[in-house]
Parts: sequence; structure tokens; C-alpha cells
Amino acid sequence: MGFLVFKISVGSRCEPWWVRLPSIPAFMLRCTALNSKIHFSRLIVLILLIFALAGCQTAVLTPQASPTPTLLKATNTQPKPTFTSTPSPSPTATAVPIPTVGIEELKGLELSLLHPWIDEAEVDFNALVEKFNANNAWGIQVLPQTAGSLPSLADALAEGGASQNLFIANGFDLALARDASSLIDLSAYIRDADWGLGAAYQSDSVFAPFAPKPADGQAWNYLPLAFQPALLFYNQTWAEELGFSTPPATPEELQAQMLPAAAEKLLDNDDTNNGAGGMWISDSAQAPLAWNYAFGGENTLRDGALSFNNEPLFKAIEFLKSAYAEDASWVGLQKTPYDYFTRRQALAYEGSLDDLLTQEGSNARAGSSDEFVTLPYPSTEGNGSISMETLSIGIRAGSAAEQLGAWIFARWLLEGASQEALVRVSGYWPAVGNPQDIAPDYAHQHPAWASALRAGVRLQLAPERENWAFSRIVLQDALRRAYQLDLEYIPTVLETLDATLLELAGAGNGD
Repeated sequence: MGFLVFKISVGSRCEPWWVRLPSIPAFMLRCTALNSKIHFSRLIVLILLIFALAGCQTAVLTPQASPTPTLLKATNTQPKPTFTSTPSPSPTATAVPIPTVGIEELKGLELSLLHPWIDEAEVDFNALVEKFNANNAWGIQVLPQTAGSLPSLADALAEGGASQNLFIANGFDLALARDASSLIDLSAYIRDADWGLGAAYQSDSVFAPFAPKPADGQAWNYLPLAFQPALLFYNQTWAEELGFSTPPATPEELQAQMLPAAAEKLLDNDDTNNGAGGMWISDSAQAPLAWNYAFGGENTLRDGALSFNNEPLFKAIEFLKSAYAEDASWVGLQKTPYDYFTRRQALAYEGSLDDLLTQEGSNARAGSSDEFVTLPYPSTEGNGSISMETLSIGIRAGSAAEQLGAWIFARWLLEGASQEALVRVSGYWPAVGNPQDIAPDYAHQHPAWASALRAGVRLQLAPERENWAFSRIVLQDALRRAYQLDLEYIPTVLETLDATLLELAGAGNGD
């Protein structure tokens, strides 16, 4: 049984599907670094289960009395739309007090912090940290250091060699690295009467359902600071020229708008753009989860592992394959969509807020006057769906004073002014309140930043505490394979996907 080389043709842009396999080796190494009980050979066999399918087919976180900082709450200046969100179940847990710390132990305390930012973002973040260092009541000093990137920070966490007191990273990487990097459970700090969060996460925020719930029966070894959503970038100007006055709300409407965009490229005098024009398909691991939610899927656990063998994901794959077959979607040789989008070779593309500033820069350099917006993924009920991951902060186990000092800083990052500054550093949505209220200037400067947060949209948080760090890679790969198979084989892909996730979860638990 051999593996087939299948090429996706887009005019002169043509690439083998396997070119985009990003990180299976890195993924395996990360898993083994996190838990020595995971056998490398076992992982190889499990991942190859999905690969094999393609080869069979012809044609995818009790001080003494002390000053307690007041958490600022942003002033709400406009009515909020109504959103639908899906929180996780909340079982009850027993309260455990935080370690007692004397005030003298906090005075002049030095703490180290590892973060992912470089260049201008690092400068802005260091300035934010300096505000805390200069103004906190205890003289605590936080010393920031960059890891260079989120993947590099994740690797340091997974390997267990990072010695900093605080880490700002993807929530799913912090969740997975809890034991390897000795991250503490923050539940007691969150609920503490003197040091707790209180009303930091605003109850009227669209993100309120996703605030840490220390009574939900699970450890909270990280604190969400910001949300990174999966979104569609959509050329509103071009769409209007094509005769569409409103953005697509359902998958069918999306396909209906992509088809004439593709036809326009086919009928022009440039043969190199034939097959373009529709929706540029993302290589992100968030995309398949976003489509699963868009078709009504939920975060489902079976036997302790994430499960995706469900009708919503099948329907999503069915739609995607249909859109691809009809040239409503396409894949290009370039690994990024920015130039394609600027040149009107894509009416829409799957992306995230990481892409916003880059896309604005691409349009500006090209002198494009096209206006674009971000959209939720079109959903079957027409309200739209947004999948989100978190940028979060974790605290490494240390002395009682170190842990409390680190918590004081983490809590400070949830104040209104700190959240606004973090928006400019990360570009993500703030965790504590509505984006337009927390960062009105940023929202005004970047009109597409929060345009996807329209009334009725369904917000769903990725299952970050349920092994999403490695499940996302397997799900991503399964969707790639699904693009290459006939529809009749998709149930087998989903069955194999669930079996692989179950086996990996078992290996991670030492089963």
C-alpha cells in the first residue's frame, strides 16, 4: 500500500497536499518531552493510521492585612449586543486556602517572566511591565524575558527546563505543560476573599461565560488574558461589486458568493489566476474546530478523550469538499493569504487576529482601497460561529511569597488599562470585557478588529484543558486527509481520528 501524490491545481499554482504537513515530528517530540511514558513508536503507529487511509484511495493560579489593588472596570458607553456562548459544565469543588504570606516577604520581591513577543511588541510589553514595577504597593519587580515566539515558549514549557516564575503562552500549551513545568493550580487564588479576582471579568462582557470558574472541579493552572479567535477575512468592497449587499451568514451563502468571485478570475485574461477568487483555505489547526462549531458541534469527551466523530463535523467536511470541488475554495502555493487577498485572488480567507495588521500592511503597500471586515464562520442557523483559543498566564511553583507576588502581577494584567495595553501588544480580544469598550481607540484604528462580534453570534472556547494542545494537530491532519478522499470514506477518517485521540490520551496518562 503506497502513498499517492495528489496535487491541488489552481491555475499555475499547484502543490502536493503533503507539502503542508507542518509538525508531526515536532508534535511527537513535544508529547514525549511532556511525558516520558508516551512511547515514540506508539505515536508513529497511531498517526500513520490516518496517513494510511490516503494511501488506499485514488484521489484529504491569607495574606496578612495589606493594601489590596483595586481592579479597574472599564466604563460601558454603549449597549451590548446579545451573544450566544457555550460554557463548559461546572461541577462543585472544595475550597482550599492559599498559603499565608507576610507583607515583608513581598517587599522588593523579584520575579522572572517568560513571554513570546519580539520587536515593537516586546518594547510595548516591557513598558507595560515597568508600569507595574513602578506603581505596585509592595515594590515587586517583574523581570520580562522573551522566548522569541509562542512555539519556542511552548517547547520550553514542554521540556520542563524553563525556570521563570511566570509564563505568558497559549492556554492549551500551559494546560498541557502543567506537570512538566510545575505550574500551580490557581483556583484558590481566584476565589480568595482578599486576593481573588472579584469582578475582574465583567459580568456584562460577551466573554463572561469563559471566565475561570474555580468551582468547576478542574484545576485552573492558567489565567486567560486575551482571546484569539478564528475568523474569516472578507473583501466587502469586491463583494458589493459582485452584487452582494450583505456578508454570508450560512455555508450556502458563503459558497454562493465565492463562486462568482472564482468565475471572475476564470473569465479574465490572466490564466495564472484560474481557480482562485473564492475562499482561500487555511492551514491553521483552529479551522476544522471552527467548522465543527459552525455546523452545531460541541466540545465532546468520550472515555476521557476529545471526540470528533459526529454528524456536525461530517456535515462540515461534506460542505468543504463540495465547495472545493466547485472551485468555491482553493489552496495556493504561498503559505500566507495576504497578497492573494490584496490582489483580489481571494474574496475571503480563513484566518485569525494574528493576520489583521499584516493584511492591513499588505493592502496599504499595494495602494488597495478595498475595505475588508472580519466575519464569524457562517453557521447552519445563520447567526455565525466563532472558535476561540486563549493567550494566558501561568505561575510556576515556588515559595508562598513568589506565588502570591506572581498572582498579584497576573491579576493586575486584568485591570482595564492593562488589558488595553495588552490589546496593542498582542492584537487579540481582551479577556475581561467587550473589545470596543476596553480598547476603543484600537477598535477605531482597525475597523475589522472586532467586526465579527455581531449580535447573535455563537462563541465557543476551544477545549484547552482537554488535551487540545495535541488533539488540534491530529484534527488538523485528519481534515487534510479528508480533502483527498471520497465522501464515503469520511466516516472511517472520523473513526480513526477518535481512536487516535483516545490512544494518545491513554499514552499521556500512562495507560
